[in-house]
Amino acid sequence: MPLLLLITVPECTKAEEKMMRGNLLHIIFHGTTREKAEKILVKGFKPHTYFAKDLEEALEHGDGHVFEILFEHKYAPEWFENFRCWQLKNKNRIQPSKIITLRKYSRKELFADESIRDEVGRRSIEYHNRFGRYQ
Repeated sequence: MPLLLLITVPECTKAEEKMMRGNLLHIIFHGTTREKAEKILVKGFKPHTYFAKDLEEALEHGDGHVFEILFEHKYAPEWFENFRCWQLKNKNRIQPSKIITLRKYSRKELFADESIRDEVGRRSIEYHNRFGRYQ
């Protein structure tokens, strides 16, 4: 008979949970142009700047220059807990020291083989036409 090992996790109070959650870190993305990127590197991000939770979303803005930024959960916990939302708007200035990387992505390199997208779409449509729903 296998030996069962029970591990008990100590209960934490709501205050402790809130404190621990406030210490979480996230990486968010901001797509922009070269000219704006140069200014951001010096001054940081102004209040009310939009950020995306996914690289793909950030690539939709600007000319392929994408910042990765370290963001603390405590500044917008509702955004990180509600993942139906794809973007975040900061309330305060974000200093340049929070920037992790700035990369220049080339759409030509990223989206060179559109036939893959076509094949994915074709198979999805075939499945949907046969079964009437996605699983």
